[in-house]
Amino acid sequence: MILTILLLIALKIFFINPLNISIRSFFLQSAAGDCYGLHLLDGFKSNYVNIVKTMFIRNIQILCWSLLFIIPGIVKAYKYRMVPYIISENPDMDTKEVLRLSEKMMNGNKEKTFTYDLSFIGWYIGSLFTYGLVGIYYSTPYKLACDTEVYRIISGKLGKDVIFGRKPVIYPVMSQRKLIG
Repeated sequence: MILTILLLIALKIFFINPLNISIRSFFLQSAAGDCYGLHLLDGFKSNYVNIVKTMFIRNIQILCWSLLFIIPGIVKAYKYRMVPYIISENPDMDTKEVLRLSEKMMNGNKEKTFTYDLSFIGWYIGSLFTYGLVGIYYSTPYKLACDTEVYRIISGKLGKDVIFGRKPVIYPVMSQRKLIG
């Protein structure tokens, strides 16, 4: 039993977290129009040790704050929400700097992002009724694409790249104006 738990923790730290970075990297490249194929190994190629360390410290911080009470853990999770995107764009950035930058980006945006997350409750309920099929095939990729656009809005990168000669169209729940100001 304990060996199984340790194995699952190791799997999360050394495989799932870098895979999440790879997925975020794919969505960032796709949103910018630079993606040609699926890059499932991006999180394992560039500075793997720093990616593992940064995501591990992020997860430990969220866990420790969650042990105090549920609400501080949720607040900390929202503070560090942008870490996977920041580290996927800058795999060599120092861990403390990544965490600090995520906190700075989410300062003033946590409540708006929480409201944005609430708009996906219908998709989660639909996924429950279909035994996860809606989540696997539609709502999870849609949510990740929308989360990527939220990151691009908050980071100020939206509109600076051009796809096929025109600016990208955003379809998330909130507009750029509502999220930032």
